[in-house]
Amino acid sequence: MAPILLQPLWPGMKVVVVKALENGYIDVADFKAKAEQHSVNLAGTMITYPSTYGIFEEEIKLICDIVHQHGGQVYMDGANMNAQSGLTSPAAYWCRCLSLEFA
Repeated sequence: MAPILLQPLWPGMKVVVVKALENGYIDVADFKAKAEQHSVNLAGTMITYPSTYGIFEEEIKLICDIVHQHGGQVYMDGANMNAQSGLTSPAAYWCRCLSLEFA
């Protein structure tokens, strides 16, 4: 499962959990439904890309677009940034905030 909203220190904000598919991918239909349901309060999403399991989410651009359509921002945990090197770039899917860690 993946959180759709960051857990900030501000009162009234909460984490909304979305489903994951059996292969580890984010359930985009559930993600979109929850983004629409919480659109008024959607702050953003945090995504580890590739995931801790080494999965390159095929719908990463769509997921980011959904968040942006509802006024949210995308934070990417770049703990696996070495895996992205030469394959993709956070700029390709409009990641607004990034934490980089290189091993």
